[in-house]
Amino acid sequence: MQPVSAASATSAAAAPSIAGADSEPPERTLPRRRGRPRKSQLNSVVMGEDSVNNTNVTIKVMLRSIKQHKKLVATVNNGFARGLKPEIILAAFPYENDLMFAVKFKNRKLPELITAQQLKVLDKSLLIQYYVTNLRYPHNEKPTNS
Repeated sequence: MQPVSAASATSAAAAPSIAGADSEPPERTLPRRRGRPRKSQLNSVVMGEDSVNNTNVTIKVMLRSIKQHKKLVATVNNGFARGLKPEIILAAFPYENDLMFAVKFKNRKLPELITAQQLKVLDKSLLIQYYVTNLRYPHNEKPTNS
């Protein structure tokens, strides 16, 4: 038998991997995702559904207030008093010469009714953000031919 050198041993070991290069590459498996699955990207249909859901939730809160107090009443121990952070204003509506806002707080399902005066004092930036996104100026809109 002939003595085998170290160089020829490594080239012989590498030869099967080169021959395997002509065949299919090994499948790459993606690492398993950990944690809670993410929400899918928002599209216009989902955003429309969210708008309907927000309206339904706001109506639910208004009906609850009317059922308990026989009229609309701002939430006494609202999220601001409990130290919660407001997430979004879902709706605004006039009530007895004043504006009422349905404000949703983080980690809460139902919004709470808050007067405009309270919201001006407690979170001006949220109020400004609501007005910027929801105010419509009729003089800037193009007239429709109908």
